[in-house]
Amino acid sequence: MKTITKHLLIILLALGSFSLYGQDMHYTQFADMPVYLNPAFTGHIDGTYRARIIYRSQWSSIVPNAFATPGLTLDANSGVGKGGSSFGIGLLALNDQTGDGIFNTLHGALSLAYHLALDKDQHHFLSIGAQGGLINKRVNTADITYGSQFDGFQINPSVVSNENFENTSVLNPDLGVGLTWSSYFSNKFNLKLGGAYLHLLEAKNAFLGDGTNLIPPRIALHLESTIGVGSKMSVQPKAHYNLQAGASELNAGLILGYELQPSLMLNLGGGMRLGDAVFVILGGEYKGVKLGLSYDANNSELKSAGGTGAIELLLGYTGSVFKKADPILPAIRFF
Repeated sequence: MKTITKHLLIILLALGSFSLYGQDMHYTQFADMPVYLNPAFTGHIDGTYRARIIYRSQWSSIVPNAFATPGLTLDANSGVGKGGSSFGIGLLALNDQTGDGIFNTLHGALSLAYHLALDKDQHHFLSIGAQGGLINKRVNTADITYGSQFDGFQINPSVVSNENFENTSVLNPDLGVGLTWSSYFSNKFNLKLGGAYLHLLEAKNAFLGDGTNLIPPRIALHLESTIGVGSKMSVQPKAHYNLQAGASELNAGLILGYELQPSLMLNLGGGMRLGDAVFVILGGEYKGVKLGLSYDANNSELKSAGGTGAIELLLGYTGSVFKKADPILPAIRFF
């Protein structure tokens, strides 16, 4: 009976994500997925190019691979032009699998951004970006069971459910825009803030033939800063707020960075997703290579279902085309 209950929970969660309104996938290490966070961050790099690979697994104790969300972003900068301004271009690919493969969302997009230097010393930037692509949502109806198939003892897949799907796969165009302000006041203090308006097209998002069921727009606001403390430490507060389909989400955390040796930084911190989870983050950076590991401990009502939270793994690299190229952005690092 416990196994049946767990599978029913997963099915309800998966169905809920497309029967009314779907909410976007999220990451605990949101600040390390800048192209997904805000298209205006595309190409805003301490270098020439940047790659990020992330994998999130959630509630695997309920059903194996119940919620799996891998992601990949690639972006590059055109190089500093006249007055210190530059262009950015990037690619985004995300895949969100729920319900042990019952429901799948695939999102691919191209991002473009322009970074306007507001002063001759290139310490302040106003960036505007746009992101366009496709979103594919698929449902595997063969693996779904319903309450109507309960035969008095158990869920019996051989019992006709009388559920009819008009579509099992929906492909829609998608468009989003973003704006950011970045200030590098000194080599020990920078501040970035911005916002994005995503899913401008509000495309059809229905499997049951309901043309009024649309992908709801999402408003994203974010703030992050790096504050140098002494010669080896930094404090990095970060916050991210989402509003979509009447539901809101607030992520806030603090990362402490420590320089173990030249070019080697250790990061340790944590935070919370209000009303949902608390999390810890451990990571490091070495000569452009970035590693991150986070764990979410669920504290929402779903905790009673036995879920163990979420684990995220992140791998990234930031590099330059030329061996001694000047960084696109000034005064980011503390060593």
